[in-house]
Amino acid sequence: MEVVNFPATQNVTGQVNVANLPLDVNGNLRVTAAGPRTFRFVGVTTQRFQGNGGRAAMTAACAAQYPGARMAFADEYSNTGSPPPVAESAWIQPRPVFIANPYGNQSGMRAFDAAGNAFIINSYTSDCQSWQSQVFAEYGGVITPAGAIGSFNCDAILAVACAAPE
Repeated sequence: MEVVNFPATQNVTGQVNVANLPLDVNGNLRVTAAGPRTFRFVGVTTQRFQGNGGRAAMTAACAAQYPGARMAFADEYSNTGSPPPVAESAWIQPRPVFIANPYGNQSGMRAFDAAGNAFIINSYTSDCQSWQSQVFAEYGGVITPAGAIGSFNCDAILAVACAAPE
C-alpha cells in the first residue's frame, strides 16, 4: 500500500523570533525531553539570616543574588559536580527520607536525606521549625566551607545556600 495524501512541501522564508526557548547555563539550546526539574548549587548569599528568617525571604535573597535561584536543598549540593566554593557556613534545607533514633531519646534523633547527609532533629524538625525559629535549642541544616552538611543552632546568623535550575 502506498500513502499519497501528504500535503505538498512549501518553502518558508523570513525570520522568526522566539524568546522562550529553554537554554542551559551557557546559553545553548536545550533539546532534551521534558522531565523533572533538577537544580544545582550555585553559591551562598551575602545577606545573612537567623533561623527564623523565613523560607520566602531566604529564597528572595537567593533570587536577588543569583537570578532564577532559590534556597538550596542539601542533596542538591551533594549532587552538584564541582560545586563553587562555600566561603562561609550557610543555611541549607534538609529533604529527609528517613529518621533514625540510635540512642533511644530525642537528643539522638537524626534525619537523613537521599544523599546520606545527616541532620540533628529537635522538636521533630531539622529546619528551624520551617525557618521560623531562632531558639538556641532548635536546629537547622547548614553547609560549611569544607563542604560538610550538618546542623547549627537556629540562633546563628548565616548566609543562605542557593540552587538554580540546570
